[in-house]
Parts: sequence; structure tokens; C-alpha cells
Amino acid sequence: VDSDSVAVARYKREEEARRIYEEDTFKRLHLTKDEKRQARRRANAASGVAIDELGAFEDFSHLYEVSTSSAPDPKEEKLRALRQYMNSLEQRGGQNEGRKRRSADEDAPERTMESKAAKLAKRRGRDEDGDEDGDEDGDGGSNGGRKGGSRAARGGSRPEEDPFYAEVAEQQAQRKKEKRDKRAAEQEEAARNGPNDQAEEGTAREAGRQIEKNRGLTRERKKADRNPRVKNREKFRKATIRRNGQVRKVASPGDGYGGEATGIKKGVSHSTRF
Repeated sequence: VDSDSVAVARYKREEEARRIYEEDTFKRLHLTKDEKRQARRRANAASGVAIDELGAFEDFSHLYEVSTSSAPDPKEEKLRALRQYMNSLEQRGGQNEGRKRRSADEDAPERTMESKAAKLAKRRGRDEDGDEDGDEDGDGGSNGGRKGGSRAARGGSRPEEDPFYAEVAEQQAQRKKEKRDKRAAEQEEAARNGPNDQAEEGTAREAGRQIEKNRGLTRERKKADRNPRVKNREKFRKATIRRNGQVRKVASPGDGYGGEATGIKKGVSHSTRF
């Protein structure tokens, strides 16, 4: 950009006049919309983002000041630092993509079936040693037997089956068998007494319920709708409820109090004397 450009000179004069006025009056001037738009264009041009959007020659004035001034521009320094930071992040991300991710299962020690079996055998041997120590104790009665039984339940030796549980299981199986037999007998009885679709030779086939009722193509109705009297009574009950919400009940006027029919008697006292 030529330093003798008229646009650059005009921009410098405007900036200098603005600075002098603000210093003299201690009041900062607000930029107009056009000035704000030009400032944004200069900022974009300085960052190398929107050079194609520059519409006037004076938009390069900020670039001229940055290129000719010896002091570094703070905006340019911030943009340069931001670019370096983004490049470092991109490089770091590419390295992480090439590296295989390790899961928590890989860090944990590998457990094979052999190691599990050896650990279980060691635990069983420890339990058996504890059972032998319990049997050698002097008090081998109730306490020793209870401890030994609990160790046997936890260890490898399987405890004997309780006869009570065996009896309960047998009773349950017997009840299920009785239910199955009863259901099979009921089905057999229904098949024997029910209508026989297959007529024997020389006899007529038995009529079923559908033929006996002879309803034809009558649709299925609710039980309350099958009887016209019951259906109309239900309709009247619902209509009465609706009317009670629409029409206010008015009580018929009765005979009011007309006083004593024979007048007030002075000698009659209705009070109670104590």
C-alpha cells in the first residue's frame, strides 16, 4: 500500500482528530455504524480471514500501520498466539488418534481358569483345616458342631439334605400331580357329556347352544342391555342424575305456624318448677 495514499492520510487525520477531542473533553466518542463496519473489516483483514470482503481502498489502512510500525500490534499478537495454540491441539489430537486406547480391563491383572481353580482349592483346604481344629477342641458339643457345620456349608463338602425340605418338595409335587389328574378328568368328562358333532349311524347330530338359542345374527350385548326393562330403568336413573344438575329442586310450601288457635292463655304455664 502506498504511504502517500489519500485514503490512508484521511484515516490518520480522522483518528488524530478523534484522539485530540477525547483527550481535551475527557469524553469518548461513539462510532457510527459505518465506522464500526469498517473497523470490523479491518480486523478481519488483519487476521487474514475476510480479505475478499474489503470494499474500499482505505480498508487497508490498518494493515499499513501494522506493517510500517516498529511496535507489535496487540491484536496481531493475540491472533498469532491463538493460531499456535490451535496447531498444537491439532497435532496432539492426531497423535492420540494413532495411539490405541487402553481400557480398564487391560490394566487389571488377567485371571485364568487355572488361577481361579487354585484359589478355590486353597480356600477349601483352609476350611478343612479349620474343621479338624474344631473337632480336636475339648468342647466339641453344640458349639463345635455348629461351627463345623457352618464351615462345611461354606466349604467344598456339601451338607446333607434336610428331611423337612425333602418332605415339603414331595408334598408340592404330589399337589401338582393331583391338579393335573383333576384337570384331565374334567376335560374327559366334558368331552363325554358335551354335544357330539360326529353323529353315529342312524342317529341325528346333537344340537349345540347356538342352535338351541337361535339368536341368528344378533350382535353381542351387555348383560344390562339384553333386558329392555332393565335397560330403560338404567336410562331413567342416569337422566335423573343429569336433571338434578340442571334444574334446582324447589320444595313445595307447607302450612306455616299460625299462632295459638284459641289465643294466648294467661293461666297456662309450660315452665317446669323445681
